[in-house]
Amino acid sequence: MEKAIGRCYEPSDSSRIQYYIDYISALVEDYTGKSFTQKTNVTLTAQSDAYGYITLGCTPIQSIDSVSYSTIAVPVVGTGEVVGWMFDGLDTIFCLPANLVVGITCSYGYTVAPMPVKGYVIEAVKYIINNPQGLSSFRVGDVTQTYVGAGGEATFTSLSNEALMPYMTTEATLRLGSALRAQSNLPTL
Repeated sequence: MEKAIGRCYEPSDSSRIQYYIDYISALVEDYTGKSFTQKTNVTLTAQSDAYGYITLGCTPIQSIDSVSYSTIAVPVVGTGEVVGWMFDGLDTIFCLPANLVVGITCSYGYTVAPMPVKGYVIEAVKYIINNPQGLSSFRVGDVTQTYVGAGGEATFTSLSNEALMPYMTTEATLRLGSALRAQSNLPTL
């Protein structure tokens, strides 16, 4: 942070700077849908779709340690082998019964945050540190200092916004399947 600011900061400022780093990092993680800090042994609750798939929103997945649910054994299609679930190695658990609620223990996130993401957070914190009152401009004699963004609003160039684009989730899979419906008493023709 001191390299980015271009000066040493006081030890009393370190907690404030760390607060901004944590806050902006959380905003970036929320915006991109990726975890740039590693989370280990996290338990999630999810429900499989009509085809028995669960696509996890927390990426990148490091490992799936367990998937717990009732004692239902599901045969893997074509092999006859009985397995309760399978992981595709990216973000999807499959071979589950339809609409089953499971507990998933997994580890996910980057072990080291990518430099473009670190740079984005550092630049955002630097903006706040260098302009703590949120001034849009001020004048001393003949010299006027103007800040980008008014009222403390951090605005970034399109280049810095592009730094986050490779980490955005821009595609999705939609699986259409049967839904549980109430039984009809009408005769089948």
